[in-house]
This record gives sequence, structure tokens and C-alpha cells, in this order.
Amino acid sequence: MLVASKGPAVALGDFCEVITSSGRRIRTQVTGFRNGHVLSMPLEDIDGMVVDGDSLYVLDDTYQYSVYDAVITREAIDGLMKFAKSFGLIDDVVPYEAVVATELTPLWKE
Repeated sequence: MLVASKGPAVALGDFCEVITSSGRRIRTQVTGFRNGHVLSMPLEDIDGMVVDGDSLYVLDDTYQYSVYDAVITREAIDGLMKFAKSFGLIDDVVPYEAVVATELTPLWKE
């Protein structure tokens, strides 16, 4: 299921929150754009429909998540960062730890 909204001003991958008419908050992530609408995918069970008139707000950067993958090496990330910087895609190199989680979160521990 996708949520289509007229705004807010977001980028692909941004995290947002829908506030339903009943006050429930549903986290979403922007997955695309079509015909002037923002398309976002709910990141949790929506238990019913999000309806016309519900509000969608962009969340700040604290909701960005690193991905853990033991196959992604520091050298691979460094190479990608240098490539992106050389083409002007980014202003500064992003640290390895900001891209790849270097330890599991407490949620994943028993």
C-alpha cells in the first residue's frame, strides 16, 4: 500500500509521519513521486485506511537508519564516497559508521 499526498517538500527516502483524524501516528518512508504527489510507504501496520484530510509531516534526520551487512567493507564505502564526491553528488565524505551499522542495536539482542 502507498500513501499519496500533496507535499510536504521531501526527498526520496525521507521519513514522514501521517497523523490520522483519530490522532494515530503512522511512520512512512518516501518511495517516489507521481503527478505532483509524494508517494510514501507505511513502515508499520495501518489497521484501517489513511483517509483524505489526514496530515503528513516530514520527520527530522534522527529517523535515519544504518544497515548492517558484514559483506560491505570499509574500502567499498570509501570508494563509493570518493566517487560521489568527485562528481559533485555529495559535499563531503560520509563516515563508514553512518552508512553501515557497525554493531547490532539493543532491539536485536536477547
